[in-house]
Amino acid sequence: MARNCSECKEKRAAHILCTYCNRWLCSSCTEEHRHGPTPGGPLFPRAQKGSPGVNGGSGDFALYCPLHTQEVLKLFCETCDVLTCHSCLMVEHKEHRCRHLEEVLQNQRMLLESVTTQVAHKKSSLQTSAKQIEDRIFEVKHQHRKVENQIKMAKMVLMNELNKQANGLIEELEGITNERKRKLEQQLQSIMVLNRQFEHVQNFINWAVCSKTSVPFLFSKELIVFQMQRLLETNCNTDPGSPWSIRFTWEPNFWTKQLASLGCITTEGGQLSRTDTPAYAGLQGPSSFYQSHQSPVAQQETLSHPSHKFQSPALCSSSVCCSHYMQEGIQPKRRRRHMENDRTKRMSFRLANSISQV
Repeated sequence: MARNCSECKEKRAAHILCTYCNRWLCSSCTEEHRHGPTPGGPLFPRAQKGSPGVNGGSGDFALYCPLHTQEVLKLFCETCDVLTCHSCLMVEHKEHRCRHLEEVLQNQRMLLESVTTQVAHKKSSLQTSAKQIEDRIFEVKHQHRKVENQIKMAKMVLMNELNKQANGLIEELEGITNERKRKLEQQLQSIMVLNRQFEHVQNFINWAVCSKTSVPFLFSKELIVFQMQRLLETNCNTDPGSPWSIRFTWEPNFWTKQLASLGCITTEGGQLSRTDTPAYAGLQGPSSFYQSHQSPVAQQETLSHPSHKFQSPALCSSSVCCSHYMQEGIQPKRRRRHMENDRTKRMSFRLANSISQV
């Protein structure tokens, strides 16, 4: 195994070991590195490759004791943490805990192998945990997209129901106002026709009075008086009725509260601990999303409103309830409109007959 010089910056190959410093030196640094006044020092040359070392291996270094130059350092003092020979063991390390170098190296290898195994297991465990965390992050992103789509779907359902209800109210408003306008227009038309009849009779009387030939007037005076009397007896509804008003009534506070309780974000481990999330009673996990899909009319049914007279929500679904409520509210109005139309037609028919007879 190659050694580098521990003194020079170039890190050249080492050839000599200083036993005082326990440092390897190159040929250039050997002349400058001396300990003590005597020239030359306890410097030992590097063992040649292939020479028997401590373990007899071909690649080990043979380290000799600086005091006993003929003995190889084959022992390791664990008390002093230094290499020693048999002679030094008997003198300086007599009562110290010493072991053979092969045993110390073997124990060190076993310790390093054990630590390496533990490090490998720890690394494998960390990699497994990292993979699981990455999977959880991907799962969180997937769940986020899934729940976001569910929330958007709930918004679309509510918007569709809201548009449907608003369109129904607008159609109902158009039906009521058109019916009212048609009745007033028919009444106005009847009055205008009767007014033209009176104007015609008035012009005829003025012409007959001012005419120079009065003989025809005398012969037809009874018929003229009879027609005028019939015209005066003709009844026409000239009463426009009381001032008519129409308005849209709703409860904004109620619907605001309903939208505030539109839904709730829940997890498998329980409800999220958010301060701005209201605490809903009676929610059961994933079913909260499907509860938010109910139409506003169906949600209004669940409340015990004093004026609630419709069918119980347990007997019909949310889509049926919407049409059911609309039909329940529209049918009486349609009957009233039908009766008013019949009454108006009969009055118009009588008025037309009376005018035609005139």
